[in-house]
Amino acid sequence: MDYLKQYKSLFDSNILLLYKGKINFNIVMSIIEILERGIDEIEQDRALKRKFFASANESLQNMVNHMIAVNHEKYDFFESNSGMIMVLVRGRYYKIVTGNYINNHHKEPLAHKIDLINRLDPGQLKSLYKRILSESHLDESGNAGLGLVDLARKTGQRLGYSFSEIDDQYSYFNFEIKLPRKLVSGNMLV
Repeated sequence: MDYLKQYKSLFDSNILLLYKGKINFNIVMSIIEILERGIDEIEQDRALKRKFFASANESLQNMVNHMIAVNHEKYDFFESNSGMIMVLVRGRYYKIVTGNYINNHHKEPLAHKIDLINRLDPGQLKSLYKRILSESHLDESGNAGLGLVDLARKTGQRLGYSFSEIDDQYSYFNFEIKLPRKLVSGNMLV
Protein backbone atom coordinates (compact mmCIF):
# COMPACT_ATOMS: atom_id res chain seq x y z
CA MET A 1 0.00 0.00 0.00
CA ASP A 2 1.32 3.43 -0.94
CA TYR A 3 0.74 5.43 2.25
CA LEU A 4 2.18 8.65 0.81
CA LYS A 5 -0.28 8.48 -2.09
CA GLN A 6 -3.12 7.79 0.35
CA TYR A 7 -2.04 10.71 2.57
CA LYS A 8 -1.85 13.08 -0.40
CA SER A 9 -5.28 11.93 -1.55
CA LEU A 10 -6.74 12.73 1.86
CA PHE A 11 -4.85 16.00 2.10
CA ASP A 12 -6.10 17.14 -1.31
CA SER A 13 -9.70 16.27 -0.50
CA ASN A 14 -12.40 17.91 1.50
CA ILE A 15 -13.35 15.28 4.06
CA LEU A 16 -17.05 15.66 4.67
CA LEU A 17 -17.18 12.80 7.15
CA LEU A 18 -14.80 10.31 8.72
CA TYR A 19 -16.06 7.82 11.29
CA LYS A 20 -14.51 4.66 12.69
CA GLY A 21 -16.05 2.64 15.50
CA LYS A 22 -19.10 0.70 16.49
CA ILE A 23 -21.93 0.80 13.97
CA ASN A 24 -25.55 0.54 15.02
CA PHE A 25 -28.87 2.07 14.01
CA ASN A 26 -28.39 5.26 16.08
CA ILE A 27 -24.90 5.82 14.67
CA VAL A 28 -26.15 5.33 11.11
CA MET A 29 -28.95 7.87 11.70
CA SER A 30 -26.42 10.36 13.09
CA ILE A 31 -24.15 9.83 10.08
CA ILE A 32 -27.07 10.44 7.70
CA GLU A 33 -27.92 13.70 9.54
CA ILE A 34 -24.31 14.90 9.34
CA LEU A 35 -24.14 14.06 5.64
CA GLU A 36 -27.42 15.84 4.99
CA ARG A 37 -26.20 19.06 6.60
CA GLY A 38 -22.83 18.86 4.91
CA ILE A 39 -24.09 18.12 1.41
CA ASP A 40 -26.71 20.87 1.62
CA GLU A 41 -23.88 23.38 2.09
CA ILE A 42 -21.86 22.03 -0.84
CA GLU A 43 -24.23 20.80 -3.52
CA GLN A 44 -26.90 22.81 -5.34
CA ASP A 45 -28.08 20.15 -7.81
CA ARG A 46 -31.11 18.46 -6.19
CA ALA A 47 -30.98 15.40 -8.44
CA LEU A 48 -27.32 14.88 -7.53
CA LYS A 49 -28.17 15.28 -3.83
CA ARG A 50 -30.77 12.51 -4.16
CA LYS A 51 -28.25 10.24 -5.91
CA PHE A 52 -25.67 11.04 -3.24
CA PHE A 53 -28.04 10.16 -0.37
CA ALA A 54 -29.27 7.01 -2.06
CA SER A 55 -25.65 5.95 -2.67
CA ALA A 56 -24.51 6.83 0.86
CA ASN A 57 -27.52 5.07 2.38
CA GLU A 58 -26.97 1.95 0.27
CA SER A 59 -23.27 1.88 1.18
CA LEU A 60 -24.12 2.14 4.89
CA GLN A 61 -26.80 -0.54 4.61
CA ASN A 62 -24.38 -2.89 2.85
CA MET A 63 -21.83 -2.34 5.58
CA VAL A 64 -24.30 -2.89 8.41
CA ASN A 65 -25.93 -5.92 6.76
CA HIS A 66 -22.64 -7.69 6.08
CA MET A 67 -20.47 -6.79 9.05
CA ILE A 68 -19.72 -9.52 11.51
CA ALA A 69 -19.43 -9.83 15.23
CA VAL A 70 -15.91 -10.87 16.11
CA ASN A 71 -14.59 -12.64 19.16
CA HIS A 72 -12.78 -9.85 21.10
CA GLU A 73 -10.63 -12.09 23.23
CA LYS A 74 -8.60 -13.36 20.29
CA TYR A 75 -8.57 -10.06 18.39
CA ASP A 76 -7.80 -7.09 20.61
CA PHE A 77 -7.03 -4.73 17.71
CA PHE A 78 -10.63 -4.16 16.61
CA GLU A 79 -14.08 -3.78 18.04
CA SER A 80 -16.89 -6.18 17.32
CA ASN A 81 -19.51 -4.75 14.94
CA SER A 82 -17.20 -1.91 14.03
CA GLY A 83 -16.69 -0.25 10.71
CA MET A 84 -15.45 2.84 8.97
CA ILE A 85 -17.05 5.37 6.67
CA MET A 86 -15.36 8.24 4.93
CA VAL A 87 -16.95 10.72 2.53
CA LEU A 88 -14.63 12.86 0.42
CA VAL A 89 -15.60 15.79 -1.76
CA ARG A 90 -13.41 16.31 -4.81
CA GLY A 91 -13.84 18.78 -7.63
CA ARG A 92 -15.26 16.23 -10.03
CA TYR A 93 -16.79 13.62 -7.73
CA TYR A 94 -17.90 12.51 -4.29
CA LYS A 95 -16.18 9.42 -2.94
CA ILE A 96 -17.84 7.20 -0.35
CA VAL A 97 -15.57 4.64 1.30
CA THR A 98 -16.69 2.04 3.80
CA GLY A 99 -14.78 -0.67 5.62
CA ASN A 100 -15.81 -3.58 7.79
CA TYR A 101 -14.71 -7.03 8.89
CA ILE A 102 -16.02 -10.08 7.04
CA ASN A 103 -15.54 -13.82 7.21
CA ASN A 104 -13.04 -15.06 4.65
CA HIS A 105 -15.55 -17.46 3.14
CA HIS A 106 -17.53 -14.39 1.93
CA LYS A 107 -14.56 -12.87 0.07
CA GLU A 108 -14.69 -14.91 -3.12
CA PRO A 109 -18.47 -14.66 -3.73
CA LEU A 110 -18.42 -10.93 -2.99
CA ALA A 111 -15.43 -10.28 -5.26
CA HIS A 112 -17.07 -12.35 -8.01
CA LYS A 113 -20.32 -10.37 -7.73
CA ILE A 114 -18.56 -6.99 -7.81
CA ASP A 115 -16.33 -8.06 -10.72
CA LEU A 116 -19.40 -9.21 -12.66
CA ILE A 117 -21.18 -5.90 -12.05
CA ASN A 118 -18.06 -3.95 -13.06
CA ARG A 119 -17.94 -5.77 -16.43
CA LEU A 120 -21.51 -4.79 -17.40
CA ASP A 121 -22.45 -1.78 -19.50
CA PRO A 122 -25.43 0.42 -18.49
CA GLY A 123 -27.91 -1.58 -20.57
CA GLN A 124 -26.72 -4.87 -19.10
CA LEU A 125 -26.91 -3.41 -15.57
CA LYS A 126 -30.50 -2.37 -16.20
CA SER A 127 -31.37 -5.88 -17.44
CA LEU A 128 -29.70 -7.48 -14.42
CA TYR A 129 -31.55 -5.10 -12.09
CA LYS A 130 -34.89 -6.03 -13.70
CA ARG A 131 -34.05 -9.74 -13.57
CA ILE A 132 -33.21 -9.57 -9.86
CA LEU A 133 -36.43 -7.64 -9.21
CA SER A 134 -38.52 -10.21 -11.07
CA GLU A 135 -36.90 -13.11 -9.24
CA SER A 136 -37.11 -11.16 -5.96
CA HIS A 137 -36.13 -13.85 -3.50
CA LEU A 138 -34.79 -12.45 -0.24
CA ASP A 139 -31.64 -13.79 1.35
CA GLU A 140 -31.12 -14.42 5.07
CA SER A 141 -30.37 -10.71 5.70
CA GLY A 142 -33.70 -9.71 4.16
CA ASN A 143 -32.53 -8.21 0.87
CA ALA A 144 -32.75 -9.26 -2.75
CA GLY A 145 -29.16 -8.37 -3.71
CA LEU A 146 -30.00 -5.20 -5.62
CA GLY A 147 -27.72 -2.88 -3.65
CA LEU A 148 -24.46 -3.25 -5.55
CA VAL A 149 -26.22 -3.25 -8.93
CA ASP A 150 -28.14 -0.13 -7.93
CA LEU A 151 -24.92 1.62 -6.82
CA ALA A 152 -23.27 0.87 -10.17
CA ARG A 153 -26.34 2.18 -12.01
CA LYS A 154 -26.60 5.37 -9.94
CA THR A 155 -22.93 6.28 -10.10
CA GLY A 156 -22.19 5.10 -13.63
CA GLN A 157 -18.78 4.08 -12.28
CA ARG A 158 -16.94 0.89 -11.43
CA LEU A 159 -17.26 -0.25 -7.82
CA GLY A 160 -13.92 -0.26 -6.00
CA TYR A 161 -13.01 -2.84 -3.39
CA SER A 162 -10.14 -4.60 -1.68
CA PHE A 163 -9.62 -7.16 1.04
CA SER A 164 -6.93 -7.12 3.71
CA GLU A 165 -6.60 -10.58 5.16
CA ILE A 166 -6.26 -10.60 8.93
CA ASP A 167 -5.93 -14.34 9.45
CA ASP A 168 -7.45 -17.57 8.12
CA GLN A 169 -10.89 -16.58 9.46
CA TYR A 170 -11.32 -12.80 8.93
CA SER A 171 -10.55 -10.07 6.43
CA TYR A 172 -11.18 -6.35 6.31
CA PHE A 173 -13.34 -5.35 3.35
CA ASN A 174 -12.86 -1.86 1.86
CA PHE A 175 -15.54 -0.67 -0.55
CA GLU A 176 -15.57 2.58 -2.49
CA ILE A 177 -17.83 4.35 -4.93
CA LYS A 178 -17.38 7.57 -6.86
CA LEU A 179 -20.33 9.73 -7.75
CA PRO A 180 -19.50 12.22 -10.50
CA ARG A 181 -20.59 15.80 -9.85
CA LYS A 182 -21.02 18.87 -12.00
CA LEU A 183 -19.23 22.05 -11.04
CA VAL A 184 -20.75 25.26 -12.24
CA SER A 185 -18.61 28.38 -12.53
CA GLY A 186 -20.78 31.28 -13.66
CA ASN A 187 -22.72 29.76 -16.55
CA MET A 188 -19.95 27.38 -17.49
CA LEU A 189 -19.71 23.73 -16.61
CA VAL A 190 -16.17 22.96 -15.49
